[in-house]
Amino acid sequence: MSSFFALSALLILGIIVIAFTAIGAYLLYRGFRDRSQGAAMQEWPYTTGVIRESTVRQIAGEGEEGWDHVPYVRYSYKVGGETYTGSSLTTGLMNTGAGEDTARQFVEDYPIGSTVTVWYNPKDPRQSAIEKRAGASGASIAIGSVLLILALGLVCLFFALAIVWLVALAVR
Repeated sequence: MSSFFALSALLILGIIVIAFTAIGAYLLYRGFRDRSQGAAMQEWPYTTGVIRESTVRQIAGEGEEGWDHVPYVRYSYKVGGETYTGSSLTTGLMNTGAGEDTARQFVEDYPIGSTVTVWYNPKDPRQSAIEKRAGASGASIAIGSVLLILALGLVCLFFALAIVWLVALAVR
């Protein structure tokens, strides 16, 4: 019976290692990608756009009563005679709720009908942003790194427990 529990513990530990590794690798990928996009954005040309929609949206989350609030700003702009519509505030920005008041203060800076500077990717003008700053790439990189380090530690624990279990079986 103890072999069953030992094997179950090793299996659960293995699943946790896989989950930490997958999530950590994804966060590292996203963090470095967003950092790269943020650096590239510093070289993007800009044009003038017009705010078409500026509101606070509710999304499922962990805020009050299970909802988070995020700012949503939609704008239009022209590049090379063609009109585009965008809603990205900045590159790499994750829509995480910071509270309704914070979101409302943000959208107040972008009233409907006002003009705004729009930075756009010259290789793909559909990619744009109205704030020239990088998103939360540092947090993604830090959390991803911590998860990968924890996964490495759990791998070491996994092998140590497996060796102890195998030695215990051999001694019987």
